Amino acid sequence: MSKKHNIIFLDIDGPVIPTVYLTQHPDNCNTIYPGDWRLKDSMHYYRFDERFIMLWDNLNQTRTFKTVISSTWGKHYPESWMFVDLFKVNGLDIDLHDDWVTRDHAMLGRSNTRATEIHEWLEKHKEDTNDFLILDDEDSGHSLCHPVKDHIYLNTSFIEVSMDDGLSYTNIRHIKYLTESWKDV
Repeated sequence: MSKKHNIIFLDIDGPVIPTVYLTQHPDNCNTIYPGDWRLKDSMHYYRFDERFIMLWDNLNQTRTFKTVISSTWGKHYPESWMFVDLFKVNGLDIDLHDDWVTRDHAMLGRSNTRATEIHEWLEKHKEDTNDFLILDDEDSGHSLCHPVKDHIYLNTSFIEVSMDDGLSYTNIRHIKYLTESWKDV
C-alpha cells in the first residue's frame, strides 16, 4: 500500500491571486513573466498575494501535504513544472501530487464542475489520500457551496476565499485549524 497523503486542492484566482492584487500589484500590470515560460496574453498576472505567501510558507514549514491544482490555470498551463516555476518566482515551494491537476468538466459542458472534479479525483485516489482541504473562491467554487447530494462531504473541507480580496484572517485561522493534525503525518 502506498503512503497516504494530505491534499490541498488549490485554485489560483482568488485564494492565490485575488482581484485586488491582480489589479494593484505593479508586477501584475507588466506582461513580462520572469520565469521559464510565457504566460498567455489573457492571464498576464503572476504575483501572489502577500497573505497567501505567508500562509503557504507557514504550511510548508509545519504541515505535510501534496498539492493538486483545481484551478482553470491547470487547463491553460498543462505542465506541472510550470506551477513549480510560478511558485518559485513568488519565493515559494510547491510539492505537487503525481496526479497534480483535476480533470476539467467545464470543457466537457458539465455543470457543478469544481465539486465534481474534486470528487472524482478523491474517488480515484481514496487509497492514498489521508485528508484534504479545498482553497477556492465563491465564483469558481460555487458548486462547492451548493454541492449535489454525493458531494456534500466536500463542504466540511472547503475554505471559501473572496475572489476580490483573497484570504481573510478568518480563512487563515480556519485553514490552520483544519490542518492541525497534518503536522504528524
